[in-house]
Amino acid sequence: MKDSTAIENRTSAAALPLWARIVLCLVGMVFIHVIVSIPVAVVIVGLAASGEEWARSFLQSSNQQGLLLLTIAVAPAMLAATMAIVYVQRRWIDRRSFASMGFVRLDARRVGWIGVGLVAGAAPIAAVVGQLFLTGNVAIERSGLTWISALICGGLVLMAFYEEFLFRGYLYRNFLDEGRPVAGLIVTSIAFWLLHSFNPHVWTSPWASLNLMGAGVVLALAYQLSDELWFPTAMHFGWNAAQGLLFGLPISGIRVAGVWEVTNKIHAPEWMTGGEFGLESSALVTFLEVAIAAFLGMLVFRVQRRKSSPSGDDSAEPIWAELV
Repeated sequence: MKDSTAIENRTSAAALPLWARIVLCLVGMVFIHVIVSIPVAVVIVGLAASGEEWARSFLQSSNQQGLLLLTIAVAPAMLAATMAIVYVQRRWIDRRSFASMGFVRLDARRVGWIGVGLVAGAAPIAAVVGQLFLTGNVAIERSGLTWISALICGGLVLMAFYEEFLFRGYLYRNFLDEGRPVAGLIVTSIAFWLLHSFNPHVWTSPWASLNLMGAGVVLALAYQLSDELWFPTAMHFGWNAAQGLLFGLPISGIRVAGVWEVTNKIHAPEWMTGGEFGLESSALVTFLEVAIAAFLGMLVFRVQRRKSSPSGDDSAEPIWAELV
């Protein structure tokens, strides 16, 4: 059965060329970040000047959990402003529906595949941690979650959706609408990396930048495969939750408390453990990202070939309808 809210006609003539739409969206995102960040920065500087220790440590980049909590605090405003701008641009500049970005109706089957997405995102992190533990490179100790962990969990869901909505739902969708998926993979993966390029410790190793762009490729292929936002959002959240909430590892350079705490046992090389940036700066993760991207790319090719066959169609059936 076809989903009534799925992606409809994508041949409508847009008001602006593809590259103009992409630049317009990115400029809008920069504007939103500046507008939201300036008042927050003013408040923190004022509190630091008045003697607040947490504000001082935050400005000294020593309060990583504070940085994450601050990001979570401003995330609702960022998401609301971004959705408003994208809605206007999608309807009156792209001349396509907002739902066509991947807002499909959640039914029992899709909810089940959200669970698959969570496992698919968490599994690579668990595999790398397991390999490092079995080879004696890291130690794993029981830690524990706090009330802040619940707040961080909700924030990670919100941030995962925000990034998937923007980078895959809007930017990559525009490239797919124009039949330019390769260019879309390149542009959106670079943009995804740039968003994280100001995170703590991101420049300590080239593996961090490589893996951030690799994550952008994997998530874009997951989006293209499922033709909806929920599956890549689940993968994105599963990846971050496994790093931070499960193993207490830095999430793109920002460390939080997890159920377990993974520590470098024998001073293993940073190309293996990822160092202060976390596993996203590990060459082991690079290997897994390449393997996952190849697998997802193969599935995308299979689905596209079926749809382009004489008996195929361009329906919005999710990937699991193609695989079962």
